[in-house]
Amino acid sequence: MVGCALAIAALTAGCSTMHDLAGLERAGPQSDGGYILTSSESSMDCRALAERIDVTLEEMAKAAGGIKAEREQLPPTVASLFARATGGADDGLKSARKHREGAAHVRALAAEQARKGCASADVEPRIAATRPQDV
Repeated sequence: MVGCALAIAALTAGCSTMHDLAGLERAGPQSDGGYILTSSESSMDCRALAERIDVTLEEMAKAAGGIKAEREQLPPTVASLFARATGGADDGLKSARKHREGAAHVRALAAEQARKGCASADVEPRIAATRPQDV
């Protein structure tokens, strides 16, 4: 009976949960704050990697702009209320999560540029420039 319940739970949990339970790496943001590139991103040439960095930095700037507005609104779920109450000021904010994940993505793209020998600039100042100024 317990085995059936576990099997049903595993089947209904979703792919990302199964990857997490199995300890398998998957593309995208990682629980340790890192980022694993998709196979298509890993196969990009230098120019495409640079363009992806630029796009991601633009998305990060937009997310940073939404942090203040989101912080002024009531949390939409009990989980996000709890995250704000027990964590830092940005916990539970979708915009802050998007910004953090974007920074990890940019760093992974820059590491791929370096691995391929592409001409690249230090991305840390560019990441810092996207951070909200009033946070």
